[in-house]
Formats: sequence, C-alpha cells, structure tokens
Amino acid sequence: MRRRSASYRTRDHGEPIPTMDQSATLSPAKQALLKQRLKSALAAEPRAESIEDLRFLQTSFRVYQPLTESLEQFHSALQQHFAGKGGGQAANSLESALTKAKEAQQLAAREFPRPLDPIGGEVGALRKSADRLVTSINMWIGTVRKQP
Repeated sequence: MRRRSASYRTRDHGEPIPTMDQSATLSPAKQALLKQRLKSALAAEPRAESIEDLRFLQTSFRVYQPLTESLEQFHSALQQHFAGKGGGQAANSLESALTKAKEAQQLAAREFPRPLDPIGGEVGALRKSADRLVTSINMWIGTVRKQP
C-alpha cells in the first residue's frame, strides 16, 4: 500500500493541496478554490496512480464541508450562550449546527462505509468526530433550552 504524503501536488498548478485537517481551517473561498483545482486535476488526465488519491480528496472535501460548517455554527452558538444573548438564538444556532453535523455523519457513513481503521486514520477520525459533534450538540441543545 502506498504511503500518503502530507500534501498532494496538482500537475498544472504545482501548489500543495492541504490535507483534510488543514483544510478545515481554510476560508470558504480557499476551500472552493481547492475543490476547483481537484476537479481540474481529475479532468487533466492525471496518471492512473493519482486518480484514486484525487477522488479520495474530492470525496473528503464533500464530507468535511458540512462538518466544518457545523463546527462554526456550534461554536457561534456557545459564544452566544455564554455571552447571555438569549437561549432562543443560541438554540436556533445549535439546531442548525445539528442538522449540518448529522449531514456530515451520514455522508461519512455513506462515502466511507468500511474504513480500514475505524478508530484511527483520517476516515476513522472523520467518522468519530462527526459522531462526537452530534452528541455534544444534542447535550448543549438540552442545556440551552433549560435556560430562561
């Protein structure tokens, strides 16, 4: 089995494509640019041995998108809650975060149904992170709703 490097290079741009952990911190504009570069790289007739890696990255970005959006909404809701900005606003943000987290959870299960290492590695960590996020958001929804 070939070892995956920390980043991948596209044939026409030569710039590294960050790993999934690095992409979670990128702005939406940079994430869109990376998605476009992956699409271009796949359309540029890459070497056969690169196609699987490019498709893995493309699928991973699709799964990570709702997860990162959920994390952003979750932390925003917690900020609202601890700033005392009303339980209703925080609860609505948590509901939105929960919807995105469940979407990520379902996408991860569908796109990566049988990971080689279900508790480690990138796919295992993704699936575990989505599960933990859903659990955390559910707990906070109950806490925020109890607040006046």
